[in-house]
Amino acid sequence: MSFFSKLKQLAGIRTLDVCLSAPPRFRAADVVVAGTLHLVAKSSQSICHITVELRAKFEAGRDDERQEQVVTLGTVQFGEPFRLHAGERRDVPFAVPLQLRPPGSAQPQQRGGLAKTGTWANAEKSTYQLVATVAVRGTTLAPSATADLRLVE
Repeated sequence: MSFFSKLKQLAGIRTLDVCLSAPPRFRAADVVVAGTLHLVAKSSQSICHITVELRAKFEAGRDDERQEQVVTLGTVQFGEPFRLHAGERRDVPFAVPLQLRPPGSAQPQQRGGLAKTGTWANAEKSTYQLVATVAVRGTTLAPSATADLRLVE
């Protein structure tokens, strides 16, 4: 392996393409969020483990009083190592268990019109994101993929 190949492997450059496919919406009543992780090796790689998380980002307030909180709503890990050769593709199906409990309310579907008006007045905003991280042996920066999701009540 040449010097530049070792540097590229260490930095995780052109080692593995990671693509995440999941439905763009999920409901508060859902038990899991399912999808597929597509891996394509650019060179021969050893995969140590895969982590898929559903994260929620809650923002409240305006300008200088803006507060932000990131919460993990569910996680699934695949710990069995495997090897991908150059050009090989592998699809990994996953189902992230969902534990939806945003701050300030018991359940999102239990919020009435007055609570939604208060949310608008306080400039509250929530975004949901599915994040997949693949740990590759010999790299410091793990390849990852993200997909934005929308909560449908």
